[in-house]
Amino acid sequence: MVPNKIAAGYVRRRTRLSNGVMWLNSFSFSLDADRAPQLKAFGGFSYRKMGTSFVEYKGHGFWSWDGYLEHVLFLLAETIGPSPPESWLNEARDHWREQSTGIFSAWIHPNLDEYVSCEDRRTVVLRLIDELQSRRDVTPEAAETAEFLRRLLLGEITTDAASPLDYMVSGEHPYEWWVRRNAEMEGH
Repeated sequence: MVPNKIAAGYVRRRTRLSNGVMWLNSFSFSLDADRAPQLKAFGGFSYRKMGTSFVEYKGHGFWSWDGYLEHVLFLLAETIGPSPPESWLNEARDHWREQSTGIFSAWIHPNLDEYVSCEDRRTVVLRLIDELQSRRDVTPEAAETAEFLRRLLLGEITTDAASPLDYMVSGEHPYEWWVRRNAEMEGH
């Protein structure tokens, strides 16, 4: 059954980055009539982002829906905290926080080869992923995406960008964390 759409379109949003640069982000949205009562908490409007990004580490990786990946990167940055003991963690936190803002639609890049460049760093990031997955407030989609990330860092994922997509994380749409984050960013 095809949902009864009450709104659909294409949105262009301008965002000012911390360095003052303006970034233009474009994405599609739709609102299903049967979901409208559930969305009133979010102002009665939701975005359905269509972008996916490839998460790569040492030549292998996985595709992820952007909302899930943004949520995982946000949680990783939050888990690192305000004063990490090493400068590379500070850089990774800032980069992952920026990548989680929604302005890199279909081009989210965690830069794992840069930030997880040795065994010691890999151990630290795996510990951060474990902490993220043990949170009681983590969504199933974020936990599953974090599991893919953990498996990638352990070398258990051998797919590349051209591999069949028989492993994508799926869940409810619109993804509520993504909708709330966008509403907060837009002041709703």
